[in-house]
Formats: sequence, C-alpha cells, structure tokens
Amino acid sequence: MWASLLCSRAYSQKAVLSNSDTSICFTIDQARFILKQINHLEYLDTLCELQKEEIDLWKRNSADLEKVIMERQYQIRLKEDAIQLKQLSLDRQIEINNAQKKLIRKEKFQKNVAIIFGSMTTGIMTYLFITKYN
Repeated sequence: MWASLLCSRAYSQKAVLSNSDTSICFTIDQARFILKQINHLEYLDTLCELQKEEIDLWKRNSADLEKVIMERQYQIRLKEDAIQLKQLSLDRQIEINNAQKKLIRKEKFQKNVAIIFGSMTTGIMTYLFITKYN
C-alpha cells in the first residue's frame, strides 16, 4: 500500500463544466501516466485472481489427497485386522496341534502299557496253565 502511495504523483487538474456535467482535464503526459497505472493495477488484479484460482485448485487437490490418504489408512487398518485374525487362527491351530500331540503321546503310552500288561498276563496265564496240567 505504501509503495502505491509513494509511486503516485499529485496533479493539478482543471474542472470544466459543460451542460451541467463536470469534466476533469489532464495533460497528455498526466493521462498516459494514469493509464499506465490503471493498466498496471488491472495486470496486478489479474495476477491476484490467477493466484486465488491456483490456491483454490491446491485446496481441492489437498482435499482429494486427504480423502485418498484416509481411504488408504482404512485399507491398512482392514489388512492389519485381517492379519491379526489370521495370527489368532494360527495361534489357536498351534494350541490344537499341541493338545493333539499330548493326546497321541498319552494314547501311545496307554497302548504300550496295555501291550506290556497283556503280554505279562498272557505269559503268566500260560505258565499257570502249563504248570497246572503238568
């Protein structure tokens, strides 16, 4: 604002009345200077409008990018949830496998005990049978 005030020149003007209209007259140099100032202000106004449009475009792009970022974050959360569910399923399957291994070991032990006990019983019964009839 101060720059425009420093660049402005003071002119003396002539006021002319013709048919109840007031006209202000300038010299040709004064008119050229004022015209240059008006053209420069119009140029600056056009630049300002272009910059406003560019700012609006950046704001729209930024809003679009924020939407994309939010959508990607949502997708990431969904994938993380899916990974957690798979990990829970895997942990549960590991627990089931460990329980099955314990059950298999227990059944093998019982089978071996039954075989040994059955063999001993058969041996004893056979010995008793043979000794009783001999």
